[in-house]
Parts: sequence; structure tokens; C-alpha cells
Amino acid sequence: MKLNNIIKKYLKIDASKIYDMQIGSQNKTYLIDNNYVIKVYNKDTINSEEKRLKREQKDIVSIEAKRNNINTITPMKINGKYIHKEGNTYFSFYPYTNYKSVEPKDINDAKIINLTNQIKKMHKIDFMSPIEDKKLDKQILNLDRYLVIYEKTNKDLFDIVTKNRQMLEILSNFINTSLDNLKTKNVICHNDLKPANILWNNDIPYLVDWDACGYSNPSCAFNEYAYFLSTEQGILNEEKFRLFVNTYYENNKLEDDIDSILYVTLYGKMSWLIYSLERSIYISQDERHEGEKAVKGIIDSFNSYLRNYNKVKKIYEELNEK
Repeated sequence: MKLNNIIKKYLKIDASKIYDMQIGSQNKTYLIDNNYVIKVYNKDTINSEEKRLKREQKDIVSIEAKRNNINTITPMKINGKYIHKEGNTYFSFYPYTNYKSVEPKDINDAKIINLTNQIKKMHKIDFMSPIEDKKLDKQILNLDRYLVIYEKTNKDLFDIVTKNRQMLEILSNFINTSLDNLKTKNVICHNDLKPANILWNNDIPYLVDWDACGYSNPSCAFNEYAYFLSTEQGILNEEKFRLFVNTYYENNKLEDDIDSILYVTLYGKMSWLIYSLERSIYISQDERHEGEKAVKGIIDSFNSYLRNYNKVKKIYEELNEK
């Protein structure tokens, strides 16, 4: 069924303008007459009852967050459902706002404080969520599998992965070892608070796109947000990061080992690297291209993070010394 027909059936309107918002790599998002947004899901991520239920659980978390005064934009409930299906097309509708995302360089002190207070509040909510709190599995990074293929088909990636192989394997080992050192109880976290998923109404943040939400160590989740929102072109803005940290912890000491927090912060990115390595050898040219692009970007972000590692650690050490 065409988008126009879907929109007419569910929203009861004749859309005059449908605009591809070109955001996200997994799903397609379209703006409808500056009033609504339709998110069309990648069918491979939702084409079974189990996958659909998991997707709905994410919506339930965002709705519960909103009930607990977390600023967010939740899917519209139409005919008693949040997710709909027409043929092989799965989709949800959202109200549209003209709130905008901003780059890290434009996140001022007021934005930092307001965003951190939202994150801190979210980490204290008892969501009573159907999402299962699973212990994180140790990751298996088998670079040989990809290097054998790259050597014959992709010299650029072969050179990049070979050059960074030692760093990647050591980092993977540190992440896996650090998992056992974390003692803080996991809580529901957003898990993907990149700039595109934070919309701003002046200095008031709205957290959107809860697709990755789930149980995580709150200190690791917070450190990921704070670090990447305080970094511009690979350079850490120490004053911004310090304000994030001091606002979140309010002079309370860390419960977990600092190094373990800093390494496990990268668990999600390492998982994405492993997934992207696999995509980079798919038959589909589009999948290969997206995988290759992601692999290069993640390796760059790892190198940047490690260059800033000691600066980040020092700020946490200052907190523990208060």
C-alpha cells in the first residue's frame, strides 16, 4: 500500500506533502504536512511476532518515561495500537514538532544542566518494564573472518582494520574483562542519546527514538552521553564534560571502578562494530556501503576516545576526591 493511502486510512487526511526526513540508517521517517511523522520500519527488524513485541516494549518505555515527566515524543495510539501493518510495511505515527537537534558545540551550560537532570531522573524511574534485564554477554571480535575477505575485495578496509587491529583486540578484551567488575544495579536507559535523538525547545531537551532502550549500567550509559556530547571533532571539551559529571553525581562518589566504567561505556559501540563488520561483507551493495561507512566511523571514534581517556578519568578522579 502506498504511503498516501496508509496516511488516509489511519490519519483520515489527504496529505498534500510527504517529505523524506533522511534520518536514521535502519528505518525511514517521513514528515506529513508539517503535522505528523510516519516511521516506516526496516521489515527485517520487525517481521515476526517476537520482534514486533520487542519493538512495542520500547514504545511502552517511552510512554512510561513521559508519564514520569521525562520530556519525550511518543507514538500515537490509533485503533488501540502503536505499530501498524499494511502488507509487508510496518509503521508508527508521531505528532510533529519543530524542535531541533543541535551539534555538541551549541550545547550551552543551561542545556547541559537540563539534559543531565532529565537523564538522572530517568535512571531513577521504576519502569516495571517487560524488557528483560539480561547480563551483557562477552563479545567475540573475530577480525580474521573479515580480513580474509577484505584482502581480496576491499583494500581500503583491509588497511584500516589491519592498522587498528591491535587496538581493537585489546579494547575488546578490556571491555569484556571490565563487565565483571561493575556492581551498580542496571536500570532502564535510553542507550542512544546522540545529538539527533535530543530535540531542543530553546534549552529544554526532548529525548526521542527509544529503539535502543533497555537495561544498562547507569554510570556507563551516562558517561557515553556526556562524553560524546562534550566532544567536537575528536577533542574533549573538559569544562562541558565536568559540568555533565558534577550535575549528574552532585558530589557523590562513583560506586564502580572508574576504568571499568570507561571501558564498558564502549560496549554498545563494539557491538555495533561487530554488526557493521558483518554488514560490510553482505551481497547487497547498499548494506556493504553502510557497513563500510560505519566500520570506519566507529574505529575513528574509538581512537578519539582513547586519546581523551586520561582526561576523562582525571575528571572522575576529581569527583571521587571531593
